[in-house]
Amino acid sequence: DNYVKVTGLGKEPREKQVSVFFTFVEKPLVKRLSYIIGVKADTTLTLNQVLEKIRAYLRAQQNVIVDRHKLVRRVQEEGECFEDYLLALTEMADQADIDDMNADQWKATLIVHGINNEDTRKELLSKTPEPDLAETIRICRANAVGKKDSSRIKGTTASVNANARGRSRSRSKGRGHS
Repeated sequence: DNYVKVTGLGKEPREKQVSVFFTFVEKPLVKRLSYIIGVKADTTLTLNQVLEKIRAYLRAQQNVIVDRHKLVRRVQEEGECFEDYLLALTEMADQADIDDMNADQWKATLIVHGINNEDTRKELLSKTPEPDLAETIRICRANAVGKKDSSRIKGTTASVNANARGRSRSRSKGRGHS
């Protein structure tokens, strides 16, 4: 924004704004813009639209719930002055988009932070875009049921094997005594 104000670039036509942007962007990013994000140098988009596409691409590279999870876990470190802690916390809050969060998003974040099943947490943190509250609850419930059913199957198999062995022995004892 400051560059645009100082140079007066904001008053220039769209074509010039976008051309200046592409002039200062390094080659690897130009390739990424063109082939991955879908914004070519001859785009008809405004500079703000190009920047918004870049922001959306970068946001899609990491689930915002990861940023929120890190924020909730952040505590003041030993020896860290309050001002540095506050700065880090505020920066993390911006990255986590908390200004735009609603109650359901907070609940989903707190669920991810508080669940004790690390595999479920990893699954939730790997989702992009981040799951809403209903999907978060569905995944947690499904994994809890799966874990319980898996334990039951393991327990049943062990009981069946023990019972099968016990029956074999009693049958053989019975046969030997007849």
